[in-house]
Amino acid sequence: MRLRLGLPAGSMQEATFRLFKRAGYNLALAPRSYVPAVDDPELDCLLLRAQEVARYVGDGVLDAGITGYDWVLESGAQLVGPHESAGGAPPASGAPPAEPGPHESPQAFAGTRLVGALVEAADLVYSKQSAATARWVLAVPRDSAIQSAKDLNGKRVATELVRVTEHYLARHGVEGARVEFSWGATEVKAPDLADAIVDITETGSSLRAHNLRIVDTVLETNAKLVANPTAWQEPWKRRKIDNLCVLLRGALEADAKVGLKMNVAAEHLEAVLELLPAMKGPTVSPIVSLPRRGTPRDRRRSRGEPRAGEPEGEGGWHAVETVADEKQVRDLIPQLKRAGAQDIIEYPLNKVIP
Repeated sequence: MRLRLGLPAGSMQEATFRLFKRAGYNLALAPRSYVPAVDDPELDCLLLRAQEVARYVGDGVLDAGITGYDWVLESGAQLVGPHESAGGAPPASGAPPAEPGPHESPQAFAGTRLVGALVEAADLVYSKQSAATARWVLAVPRDSAIQSAKDLNGKRVATELVRVTEHYLARHGVEGARVEFSWGATEVKAPDLADAIVDITETGSSLRAHNLRIVDTVLETNAKLVANPTAWQEPWKRRKIDNLCVLLRGALEADAKVGLKMNVAAEHLEAVLELLPAMKGPTVSPIVSLPRRGTPRDRRRSRGEPRAGEPEGEGGWHAVETVADEKQVRDLIPQLKRAGAQDIIEYPLNKVIP
């Protein structure tokens, strides 16, 4: 049995391949191919535009796939949790959430659903440039008189995210605005082809380069691993998707973290431990040195006792290991050295499984 998995082509492709590599899956793609080879005989992968993944997963052409929360909303799919039933009736109302904001609810789009239910197997917070969410923003030329969504009455708005944008405008009471689909290069369309745009950004640098300013955040989005409800009900496929989720989440959890190992004399142990961050607490183990075979040596060290000239703290020397944020380490290591830690080793992490 094999799991049919859709992966996003385009801007998210490289970041997705890197994530799978850290999770333990090696993907290889031949030139002009959209079918990556993977070193797992139980996976069949296919590269698609992220906009299409939700539809093909919802239709059962794919068992699961990675796409953006934005494109799930745009497809109108009913997104349900892994422990919810996907077979119930869709919500009857297309009313917006009680407190509108950039965190849209899929149920607000139920009235014009294009895709059936999708199971949200995993929330994967990563993007093209960073391990963070991206934003769809309303942007206008820097010298535009538009200061808020309410100023868009009768205006023209260009975007790839048409349905979400229409819902956003309706939620803000905008009347007479014309939302036009953009095939790309949306940032160049204002002011000559549109009064405003709704485009995706991580840092805002591309918008600034095109002399645009952000007026409001329409939607915050990140990648999600979604599954077809029928595939989710099959025990083998569900277990395979679950395994994939554990490894991908573990790889994301390890991102921007490193491991630290060090040796610490007993008399300095408390001071060192006070400096160390940890997920549940540093691992501390007594150091045991075994004598070389055939040579008489002081066997006190095999019991963790100090050798001549070493501190006479309780228990001798200890090995200490922990996990820390990579950004903290450059300040932390000198502090640890001053506190008495020795033989400090920093090493990268591929996965952290809570």
